[in-house]
This record gives sequence, structure tokens and C-alpha cells, in this order.
Amino acid sequence: MRLDHASSQSDFGAGAPTNGGPVPRSVHARRPARSRRAFTLIELLVVVAIIALLVSILLPALGQAKEHGRRAVCLSNLHHLGVAFKQYFHDYDDVLPTATMMPSLNPEDTESPDYYPPIMDFLMPYARNQELFRCPTDMPGKTLRDPCDPSVYGQSFWESEGTSYEYTPVVLLLSAFEGLGLRPKIMVGDTFIKVIAPLPPHFQHLLKMKTSDMHLLKDYEAYHGKAGKKKIIHTLYADCHVENRWRMWDWQLPPEPPNP
Repeated sequence: MRLDHASSQSDFGAGAPTNGGPVPRSVHARRPARSRRAFTLIELLVVVAIIALLVSILLPALGQAKEHGRRAVCLSNLHHLGVAFKQYFHDYDDVLPTATMMPSLNPEDTESPDYYPPIMDFLMPYARNQELFRCPTDMPGKTLRDPCDPSVYGQSFWESEGTSYEYTPVVLLLSAFEGLGLRPKIMVGDTFIKVIAPLPPHFQHLLKMKTSDMHLLKDYEAYHGKAGKKKIIHTLYADCHVENRWRMWDWQLPPEPPNP
């Protein structure tokens, strides 16, 4: 009877844990192996299309953010150059420097009467940083240059002129005065531009030009595109404020009065 009980227990518990021992492998239920399903071609194409769509949305926004940064640098450059102008005016009795508009048009002979120094020569002792004369958007291929002039075609204004900013055409005005036998000095007052010379009565309108209307420096070209329909041309005016637009000053010499 005892043997029968042991044998039945042995038959029932075959492979079962005894005294807390490990469970044999035969007791565990075998689980079916999971198969890893790969992406289908259609799924991959959908993912690629979504990524391409996101890139097409983000890239223009990134480009605009970079351009806004370059505009901020350009405006900051003109603000610093305005400070340099103020220091120059303080040292030279508010007289505008006689500098060329475009240095590349100067004759090679610096002793020539037609040679006028670039504006950098006057302001560098105060600006002390050549990079202030460089607009970061003034890059080769982005600015329009004369294709008939191989010396400047394909170059930025910074490369050909040493500056991205055009100086006010004071040389043209002085040349017009000299043609009439006058050698005036043009001074920047607190409110008005002053012409120091004995002027005929029909020239007196030149004394009424406001400093806030006469530009000192401006972008050579509309590097920064447009805001609406208007071109963005960063401009430093004679009262040393900076704007996003350029107003052409109307300093034009009137014709000589008719002889009686």
C-alpha cells in the first residue's frame, strides 16, 4: 500500500518541483516566437514625404531668420558709423568730408585733382573696425553689377569698393559750385545743412535743407529686398539716425538768373 502511494505520487508529480526545487523546462508552456515585421515600401515613402514636407516648411523660415539677423547687423554698422561721424564733425568743425561716392572710379594717381579719398580714410580713426563698412548681405552674385565692366562684374561692393555703403554725393555738389567759381564748405548743423560761402540770392534755398533729410551713407543696392512694394535701403542721415528707406535729397543747383 505504501509502495502504491509512492508510485502514484511519482507518476502524478513527474517533472513537478519537489521541495522548492527548480521547475524543469518541460513544465513551461512554449510560447510562439514573435516575428519582426519590416516596414513596407509604402510606409517608407510616406515617412520620406512627411520629412520633405517639414523641410520645405522650415527652410524658408530659417532663411528669413538669417536675413533678419543680417539686417540687424547692417543697421548696427550704420549706427556705429554715425557715432564715428559725430566724432569727426567734432574734430573738423562740422564740415562734411570731401570723399568719393565710389572708390573704384577714382584715378590710380592719388595726386590727380580728380582723386578723392574713400570715406573709410576719414572715419577709420574713429570707427577702428573695417568690418563696420561691410553689410553681411552684400555678397558676390547677390548685388547687381555692370556686366560690361569686368573689373567689378561678379564682385560684391565690399570687394570692389572696400565698403558696402555709398557716401553722399557731396563731391558732385562741390564740383558744381567750383564750376561757378565758388569754393564753399558744407557744414552739418544741429537742424540744417549750412553752406559756408558768399552765395547769390538764387542759391539761398540750399541753406534750408534739414539734416534729417540728407543722407551720409546708404546701401549701394537694395541688398535686403523689399518690405511690401518699397525697397529696403538702410540709410544713415546727417543727424545720425538710421532708416530702412532712402530719401533722395533735392539739392539741385538752380540755373543762373538771366542777364537783364
